[in-house]
Amino acid sequence: TIKSVTTTNLTAANIAEGVIVKVGDASNASRITQVTGTFAGGYTADEIATRTISGILSGSASSKIYANAFFSCTRVTEANFPSVTSIGDKAFYYCINLSIANFPEASIIGEDTFMYCWKLATVNCPKVVYIQSRAFEYCQSIASISFPLAQTIQSNAFFGCSAITTASFSNVTILSTSAFAGCQSLITAKFPMVSEIAQYAFYGCYSLSTISFPIATTIGTGTFAWCKALSIASFPSLNYISQNAFSACTLLISL
Repeated sequence: TIKSVTTTNLTAANIAEGVIVKVGDASNASRITQVTGTFAGGYTADEIATRTISGILSGSASSKIYANAFFSCTRVTEANFPSVTSIGDKAFYYCINLSIANFPEASIIGEDTFMYCWKLATVNCPKVVYIQSRAFEYCQSIASISFPLAQTIQSNAFFGCSAITTASFSNVTILSTSAFAGCQSLITAKFPMVSEIAQYAFYGCYSLSTISFPIATTIGTGTFAWCKALSIASFPSLNYISQNAFSACTLLISL
């Protein structure tokens, strides 16, 4: 029975392989990095293997959390990994009770990492440069986002994040398909370094009223479609507008 664990040598023999965080290569017997977790009740290795981990997870020995590490750990409420620099694909996928994610050294957030983390409200990742596809898709409790060093936002990264009100990224140069589509509370979008706004990037952002893309030359298909609050849009460097780019923008009076 495991209630709390603090060790750098927790092996697959002690607990189901790969349940917490895997480090090293495939031949390394000690795959589990340092983990401090307080779990409600007393869970066996078998119970943890079936994703019944509960409580707060934290660790300081690893630089990477591998893919699927905490996939569908529905009882986890907080993740605190101050030394991790890379978060793997689906690492916290469907952790529906996760509310706090603290990764102050992470530079990469993988695909689907926090997808369907509906209660995730606080994200601290100030050094992130790459936000991969669907990283925060349907994280419906995030109201504020801050990634000051981010350069790339891949497709659907914040799709359906219905509580976000502001998207301001001073260093992002790549903004991919449907990156903020369905962010119904989004009011402001500022991307001073983006030259090409991908298709459907802000589709269905019903509250979007303030946008700033000073060097954008291309607007993709359906990019601002159904942005019903948008009345004025200024693109001083614009050369090309794709089909349906402003479809159903019923308040738009100036472009």
